[in-house]
Amino acid sequence: MAKALSLNEIRRRAAQFVVEWRDEPGDERQQAQSFIRDLLRVFGITSTKAALYEKRAKRSSTGHRGYIDALVPGLCAIEMKSAGKDLEVAERQALDYIDDLTDVETPRWVISSDFTQFRILDLKAPDGADTRTFTLEELPANSDLLAFLAGYQTSPFGNQQQEEASVKAAQIMADLYEALSDSGYDDHDASVFLVRVLFCLYADDAVESRIVV
Repeated sequence: MAKALSLNEIRRRAAQFVVEWRDEPGDERQQAQSFIRDLLRVFGITSTKAALYEKRAKRSSTGHRGYIDALVPGLCAIEMKSAGKDLEVAERQALDYIDDLTDVETPRWVISSDFTQFRILDLKAPDGADTRTFTLEELPANSDLLAFLAGYQTSPFGNQQQEEASVKAAQIMADLYEALSDSGYDDHDASVFLVRVLFCLYADDAVESRIVV
């Protein structure tokens, strides 16, 4: 039984992920798999553990065969689109493929991304399917929404206090980034500084309740 990453370590990794991907063009054909691999690595899922890439499946709406960009069987499906594309369309495409999966493969969550935004769908939310969206820059503050990838039993999308705190933290970091840019910092230096700030914010590895899979 592997030991789960602490949430603080996940946030630090997420901050580094943002720095590495914020200036990339976000091309679905050329970069989707690299983006997914790096994202899953933030949560401790490596190329040799759990994830299936370009999982072949049949679309229930058309009967045509295609590919799910990535599947962690029984956990989540990931569908990528190029920057600026409609994530609701990507989500519907993933759901279309899910109908063809076995019970063991069928995921609870669907993650859709266009490299600049994330859309997270919980298919087993208590009051029916529920979604959350956030930007790439907001990933560190919202990494708890993806903590299921690291083996945590995440609470349903509904903790208003945590959600408000995440939004506030993301806004603070965005405002700080803009202030640094306005004062003459180039993008690289500003990004490095923000990552160090995040490291300091999450440096206290307090004991955190979690369930490991």
